[in-house]
Amino acid sequence: MKHIKEHLWLRAAIVFVVVLTLRVAWCRLLPHDDPEGSNLLVNVVFAAIPTALYALIDHLITRHKHS
Repeated sequence: MKHIKEHLWLRAAIVFVVVLTLRVAWCRLLPHDDPEGSNLLVNVVFAAIPTALYALIDHLITRHKHS
């Protein structure tokens, strides 16, 4: 577990996969007339935004702790 805590890119990848999985499951379980719900590119972008925010916040917190 210590190995995962040291690598931001690994944690960000895990967050990305989890958010993408939740986004796709949400679009599949609640069908509606939204054509973007089944579009992989749209789902990837919607998953990338919270992942980028997570990575930025984690980087700022980690940098603040070490300084």
